[in-house]
Amino acid sequence: MKLGSTGDDEMTNAEKFEAGKDRIRARLCKFTRKAFRLLPSLDKPCILDVGCGSGVVTMELAKLCNGRIIALDIDEHALDRLDAKIRKAGLSHSVTTMKCSMSDMDFPNESFDIIWAEGSIAVIGFGRGLQDWARFLRSNGYLVVHDETENMEEKLKLIASCGYDLIDYFALDQDVWWAEYYAPPYIS
Repeated sequence: MKLGSTGDDEMTNAEKFEAGKDRIRARLCKFTRKAFRLLPSLDKPCILDVGCGSGVVTMELAKLCNGRIIALDIDEHALDRLDAKIRKAGLSHSVTTMKCSMSDMDFPNESFDIIWAEGSIAVIGFGRGLQDWARFLRSNGYLVVHDETENMEEKLKLIASCGYDLIDYFALDQDVWWAEYYAPPYIS
């Protein structure tokens, strides 16, 4: 890096684009924190982050818990970026990436205290995710899902019919999405 350089001039356009996406996604981490705080306190939880992408949420979860996280995604490039973040933060002992489709997960039953699916369950469908992933949760485990608010009443019924007890939920209104997610990256 050149003296006095910010580093941005040495990034490729693709790297700048990816970093910009991460900055935009990071604006929503306050809602990740809010959801995490709704859970009862767990000592060193084992968390599966399904559909982790480049790991913005994974890294936030690592800050929030003193546990172990498996970050799963099918996008190898995104996982490579997350691996670099993990190494840079010195979290290799507690965060592991895994390239795998959420439809092909084959963990032993009751492997996780928390399954975190922020923006990913729609890929296989809300109901299917609830049903397929239940076996991976330990007794008294938690599934945290971020999904569209469309068909909310139906989704709430599915939660109960799949054997889950709903602790709480919250919805982000359209104004939040426009201000926090869709706004240009230079607006904070």
